[in-house]
Amino acid sequence: MLWLAENNANPPDPADIMTLGAVAPSGNPFTPDEVESTAAYLEAVGLIQGPKAWGRSMPLRVSLTPDGLRCVRDVGGDVTAWNDRLRPSYTDQSVNVNAGRDAQVAAHSQYVNQAQNASSVKVDKLLDAASGARDLLPSLATVAGVDTREVEVVVKEIEAEGATAEPDHGKLRRLGTRLKDLLGPGAAALALVRFTVEAITNALS
Repeated sequence: MLWLAENNANPPDPADIMTLGAVAPSGNPFTPDEVESTAAYLEAVGLIQGPKAWGRSMPLRVSLTPDGLRCVRDVGGDVTAWNDRLRPSYTDQSVNVNAGRDAQVAAHSQYVNQAQNASSVKVDKLLDAASGARDLLPSLATVAGVDTREVEVVVKEIEAEGATAEPDHGKLRRLGTRLKDLLGPGAAALALVRFTVEAITNALS
């Protein structure tokens, strides 16, 4: 993100970062798959933008979106910290709530548990995260403990359910949770997998 910010006036090709000797959090040079997956993820979460060409999943030239610029300005380009800022926050204050019969409110609690929305899933965001997981399959194949075949199966199930006229949010929540569990070993080894796991968490929250 910081590299993109430095070059935002003249949007670069994301692949150019490999020629600069930059290294991934693992300490190894970025691979083409990692660069492509990173660009696809940052575009999916609205931090970068740029034109695309047929047969290429990442933009040809990348510039930061307004949110991308705010990410750099406010949290130094730390995407994890930026995502954390977007999660709902709660205040420890007593409130008066006119709740329907399906809502459960604990006295002096900051939480309102509305039963009918308990299983709601951000379907579009979950589909984006599942697509990101699919893009990471080549990298995941090198990580011990990750069943890439099962990851691919779960991704396909998420995409199939998400494409229905009325997706089953309960089923999507179960599949999303399963995908997070499958990606768990990879999150410790690859930053891109960690970002994908965070994207799934955001979709299920």
